[in-house]
Formats: sequence, structure tokens, C-alpha cells
Amino acid sequence: MIGFSFNGVHSNFYDLYIKTIVPPIPPKPRYKEVKVIGKDGTYKFLDGYEDIPIQFDVLILGTISERREKIRTIGIWLQGEHNLVIDYDNVVVYKACLVDMATQKFDTNFEVLRITFSARLVV
Repeated sequence: MIGFSFNGVHSNFYDLYIKTIVPPIPPKPRYKEVKVIGKDGTYKFLDGYEDIPIQFDVLILGTISERREKIRTIGIWLQGEHNLVIDYDNVVVYKACLVDMATQKFDTNFEVLRITFSARLVV
């Protein structure tokens, strides 16, 4: 089962079933321009990369009270800025923080929870 690791803990630990992973787009480079007095134009230097959004749609099973408790526990796990590694591309490490966590679909036996990170490449 595909999942992700955040802060060294894999999503399987919380019995999360990853329904959809929106593949991260390659980040855009960020440049710093330096103007040299007495010269025409500027010099551009690579100054890192822009942050990118990474989204997971997660299926959570159980009764309503079990799902509420699991969502609270997941919210605590995802606090702070930590390393994020996605299983299908485990050589790429992102420094990520949780931006949003919201229920997308709700039924009597399951919920679909959308987890959104803001991430940057660790180079």
C-alpha cells in the first residue's frame, strides 16, 4: 500500500488508506538578482526553490467517534515542520508543514480526509 512518512512515522502506523496522491509538480527555482555598479544588467544567482503544495486524499474507516479520534490523532502527528517522504519516490525528501486538513466526503462508515502540505525540496 502506498503512503508517506512524516517526521519518521509512516502513514500505515495510523491505518491510513491513501486514496489519491496528487503528484508534486517540480518546484520553480528562485533567483536573487545583484546589480553591479558601473556594469549593464544584473547577475542572477540560484537562491533555492519555491514551496509546492502536496495533497493526499486519505480514507478513514470506523464509527463516527472512532474517526473523530483518529483525525485528532493525525492532526497532532502532522504538527510542525518535518521531513516528508512519499513511498513511490522515496529518494526525494521534502521539508513540509501541514497547511490544511479537511473532510471531503462523509458517510456512515468512512470519511475522505484531504491533507495538504506546503513543502520545499531538501537539497
